[in-house]
Amino acid sequence: MINMKKKQKRVSKKLLADLRANFFYNENTGILYRIVNRQLIKVGCDNHNGYLVLEFRNVRYYNHFLIWILVNGKYPKQQIDHMNHNRSDNR
Repeated sequence: MINMKKKQKRVSKKLLADLRANFFYNENTGILYRIVNRQLIKVGCDNHNGYLVLEFRNVRYYNHFLIWILVNGKYPKQQIDHMNHNRSDNR
C-alpha cells in the first residue's frame, strides 16, 4: 500500500535543467527525443517487457519516468500507469 501523505521527493535543479536541455517530449505523439546539435533524435529501446528505456548520464531510465519529470518537474508519488495499457505509448 502506498502512503499518499509521504512527502514527495524533489528533483534536483541540476537534473531537471539537464533533462530540459537534452530532451524534448512531444505530447501529441508520446515520443521522447534527445536534442543533439539542434536536431531531434528519437530515443528509447524496448526492454523486452514492452517498456521503452534509455540511458542518460550512465543511468538507465524508463522513458515514461523521464517524461513525467520533464512535464511535472518532480518525481511521481506512485507508480506510473499507462492509460491505454500500452507500455510503449507515453502519451
